[in-house]
Amino acid sequence: MLKVFLSYTKVDHEKVEPFFHRLTHEGFDPWLDNEKLLPGHNWSYEIDQALAEANVVMLFEHLKRQQARIRSARSESSD
Repeated sequence: MLKVFLSYTKVDHEKVEPFFHRLTHEGFDPWLDNEKLLPGHNWSYEIDQALAEANVVMLFEHLKRQQARIRSARSESSD
């Protein structure tokens, strides 16, 4: 079974959660912190393990962060 790690910012949780459910429905083994981390878990260890075991990482970048990165690159290129 293909293991998929879903990486996102907390602001986008509601947008990413449907991907988790769809991947699960399609037979994949997705990892999403809100679905896989339980109270008392060592979250840092669990995240590291999930990343190490993942076959695929899906990165969901928040639009404002992406826009800031583009602005930064533009200002660097104009220097």
